[in-house]
Amino acid sequence: MGVVTGAARGVVVALVLALSSCSGEGADKSAPVPPASPSSTEPSPSAPTATAEPSSAPTAGVAPTDRAGAAEAMNQGLRELVGAPVIGFRVSLFYGDQVINQVLGNSYSGSRWDATSHSDPVSDDPIYDDLAYSMSLRSIDSTTWMQLRGWPEQLQGCWLQLEPGQVPLDMQALRAGQPTYLAALDSLSATGFVPGNPAVQVVAVEMNLTGPMSFLPGALLDLIDIAPDRARRAPAAAIVVLQDGVFRSLQVSGQAVLDAITAAGGVVDPEAAAALSAMGVTVAYDATGGAPVEPPPSELVVRQDDAEQGCRGLAS
Repeated sequence: MGVVTGAARGVVVALVLALSSCSGEGADKSAPVPPASPSSTEPSPSAPTATAEPSSAPTAGVAPTDRAGAAEAMNQGLRELVGAPVIGFRVSLFYGDQVINQVLGNSYSGSRWDATSHSDPVSDDPIYDDLAYSMSLRSIDSTTWMQLRGWPEQLQGCWLQLEPGQVPLDMQALRAGQPTYLAALDSLSATGFVPGNPAVQVVAVEMNLTGPMSFLPGALLDLIDIAPDRARRAPAAAIVVLQDGVFRSLQVSGQAVLDAITAAGGVVDPEAAAALSAMGVTVAYDATGGAPVEPPPSELVVRQDDAEQGCRGLAS
């Protein structure tokens, strides 16, 4: 587990809590993410293609209207999206108006996906240096492989095969099979159109709380106490953006997640609650095409137990 989650467990939540403290003294400097090395990772073979989402902030205080029409429009947009051979997704995790983490990926038919994820320093303050990372992922059926920039020399260029049930860097939405960024769309229920943006259709929705919770860093989830059965039944408010009838993005505020957790009887650590209320997640989608991801070359694959040797050590 050390190479997978110990290397960067708490990367994003440490950054969030440091930002929320305003002083930087609360940052988790113990998260041992190695410094970036330009030659230590290879890009995923299929570049993610999700496009930028349009601005869609609904007008404050305006009640949703036409529930039936909104549901019909959203479901039609969803059908066109999920019917595409490849679905690109771009995930932006915000703290205030600043993007602190991004995931760029493609999901293919047959339980295949690939993605890259990165978190860049948000300040010149050296306290943030250890909180930047860059990762590449490939996943086929029940198996996921990952590369992390800055790994020790023996692992550079290798693909670490995760054990069953493991997720990369505690990112719960990046599970083998189908990322939750897509699976969570099944639980969307439209409550009406939100007027105020003539360029797009904005639909207010409710979704299963477990979806947006999985979008959060795993280390932040550790500070939330809610029974799994309650989380599965609890609705969380979100926003869907349609443009020209196409399902373009899903937007969830941290405050909406916090409200849903509290309403379901969950308890959130006070410091984590303050950070969560300032967070938000936007997932932009793009129906596209392309060849599906393939497994990494077998000579570059290493298992957890052999990580100290690296893939080249095994080959020799």
